[in-house]
Amino acid sequence: SAIFGGILNAEREFFWPAISSVFMNIVAIVGFFGYPFISAADATVGTTWLGATNLLIIAVMAFVQLPALRLTGVRLRFRIDLHGPGLAETLRLALPAIACTAINLVGLSVMNSCALHVAANGPASVGYAWMWYQFPYGVLGVALSTAMFTEMSDAVSRGETERFKEHLLAGLTTTLMLIIPMAALLFACSFQLIGLYSAGRFTPDDIAPIAMLLKGWAINLPIYAAYMYVYRVFSALKDMKTVAVCNGILTVVQVLLYMLFTGVIAIPGFGGFGLVGIALGDICFYSLMLLTLLTILRSRLDNLKVASVFTAGAKVLVASVVGAVVACLIARGLDQVLDTGYMLWSFVALLITGVVGLCVIVAMCRL
Repeated sequence: SAIFGGILNAEREFFWPAISSVFMNIVAIVGFFGYPFISAADATVGTTWLGATNLLIIAVMAFVQLPALRLTGVRLRFRIDLHGPGLAETLRLALPAIACTAINLVGLSVMNSCALHVAANGPASVGYAWMWYQFPYGVLGVALSTAMFTEMSDAVSRGETERFKEHLLAGLTTTLMLIIPMAALLFACSFQLIGLYSAGRFTPDDIAPIAMLLKGWAINLPIYAAYMYVYRVFSALKDMKTVAVCNGILTVVQVLLYMLFTGVIAIPGFGGFGLVGIALGDICFYSLMLLTLLTILRSRLDNLKVASVFTAGAKVLVASVVGAVVACLIARGLDQVLDTGYMLWSFVALLITGVVGLCVIVAMCRL
């Protein structure tokens, strides 16, 4: 499925790789909806049902893209050739990316361990906040970077350096302009968003620590999105080795900051910041990664006007802060009249604060 999507993206056919996830979710919903009924009758059959559902999910994502592949002229044949000319090049490019993934898994493991040190339900709390933290980037950032990656790769293959720099700066600027307002609203509406989980064993008392973690991650979101775009830039340049080396060195810093900010490393008179310490560690890590990689890019690409990106981002940031303040004030007022510790009222408060905050941001940006 990933290979098919990569081929179609290279052909500037973005619809079917994106829509394949919709079919994937339909299969997942049907599969998981049927699981309780099947497992109630036979637990073994229920487990088999889940396994078959996961297999079918991947198969559907792949097969949905096959007609689009044929329309682009791609003809697939099953053939194993260990001496293929592209195999060595593929491995050369893939190994640093695999190294990055392995290093990130180490950081993720330490993050969960630190969360467990803070509270018994710490890893679960991180998971709840993580879903909302990743949502704006998954919808907006990934779509933009996928499209721009194709253009940047094409410019690199043709040796068009100026065109490559234009796409780099345009994509990075657009990423900040899209993500900063979403991050501001994520910060303002964090309690209402986490309140949507209030059902079953998730009680209103569980909302506050998770919402505070989400606020911290909301501050990091534009930095994270910008870093992920620069990650795609280095991928287009076919230089993932640089990213892997920087990632390996700075992940050591990230891990130490996790342990320091959550109180795993004991310092007299300092008890840590709780789960928020994880977000603080990420803010430092992704800021260092972004600045390091941008500095490397500026040294390689003459006259790369990165300052223009941050100038545009600063203007959007001002508008977003104003919108977030208005949204926070409205949210605080709604807390006095609505019991946002429950799912329904959290949704109502979220709808009101989100819409008003977004309208203020848009109005400020138009000034």
